[in-house]
Amino acid sequence: MTVQQLERGRTFGRAVATGWDPRDLVRKFDVEAALIARGFKGMQLEQHGRLVLARFGIRPLHEAWGFNTLVNGGTAIMLDALIGVNPTFYTNALAALGVGDSAAAFALTQTNLQGAVVTTDRIRKAMDATFPSRAANVVTFRATFATGEANFTWNEWAIFNNVTDASGTMLNRAVVNLGTKTSAASWQLTVTLTQT
Repeated sequence: MTVQQLERGRTFGRAVATGWDPRDLVRKFDVEAALIARGFKGMQLEQHGRLVLARFGIRPLHEAWGFNTLVNGGTAIMLDALIGVNPTFYTNALAALGVGDSAAAFALTQTNLQGAVVTTDRIRKAMDATFPSRAANVVTFRATFATGEANFTWNEWAIFNNVTDASGTMLNRAVVNLGTKTSAASWQLTVTLTQT
């Protein structure tokens, strides 16, 4: 079997953390508002918005990425949806992306980020407008962390179906250093889940 054959039927997540000068992030949201009015959403919105900004020399101050793995709770909620058990869905109104400063090893049984203290070591943020969305076999989530939020080393990230800490179901978790956020920048976390 080839690597491609082994990877078929697999769900994997990828995250990109981008740090923006707060003024540039305002411009990014303005560009995206115009694109949303034209029907753009999800990853298409993110990609086209960044292309427009790049034409004016506006680029992120920081960019890092990493992959993740489904946890037991995430796998269970996906399988429940397949057999008609009504789970709490990961909609724009409910979904959240979380980041934390813990580098604790990944475990399938984890149900939350491992950062010790809510807000100072881990935080969840609600979805930006039009997220999550699906195109073909890719679902895209995105949340924005303002200058005063999540100012620590981003060593872990996850997707949740509740913005309140210790509530809802964690879909997945990654342990990867995405950089150290400070109050000098706002950061966006863009996550894709792909079914191969």
